[in-house]
Amino acid sequence: MAPSRLAELLCVREGHFRFESGHHGRLWLDLDRLFLRPASVRPLSAALAGRLARHGITAVCGPLTGGAFVAQHLAEALDLRFFAAQRHQHHDRVTYRLPAGVHQVLTGQRIAVVDDVLNAGSAVATTARELRHRGGEVVAVGGLLALGDGARRTAEDLAVPLEVVETWPHELWSAEQCPRCARGEALTDPP
Repeated sequence: MAPSRLAELLCVREGHFRFESGHHGRLWLDLDRLFLRPASVRPLSAALAGRLARHGITAVCGPLTGGAFVAQHLAEALDLRFFAAQRHQHHDRVTYRLPAGVHQVLTGQRIAVVDDVLNAGSAVATTARELRHRGGEVVAVGGLLALGDGARRTAEDLAVPLEVVETWPHELWSAEQCPRCARGEALTDPP
């Protein structure tokens, strides 16, 4: 992996990890460190804002936590509305919902759904479904970093363009198709 601005801000671990989406992969990024100094992320957010502005967006939404921080940076830079989707755990699956107080203002908004890092894209996909259910028009997906092809597939499934600042190679597998599981490797506990 080539040196990058994001690599400088993140703690990257290798192992055998299970992600929120249920997929397995080899990279774990400590995203909590990304926003310790918000000013250090602003140049990356500004680059993403420039890419997303081409899509005529009127609002930005991100799943809490990291995606919401990026969305807030973008909304401030572009002087747009900002929405944050809250994480909800339902037995073995995770969804993201918008607070009831913002449902009325979503209709007619052209929204970019963003996250700090897109891996499988599950947080962005469930946030986009929630926005559409509430009357918002999702017109783009964005992120500071896309790991592998998951972000591209998510954008294709949502039928919107994808805009990212950096892309790193990364493979994801379902638990049933994970080669590390097949070799008997135990899952690595995230930090």
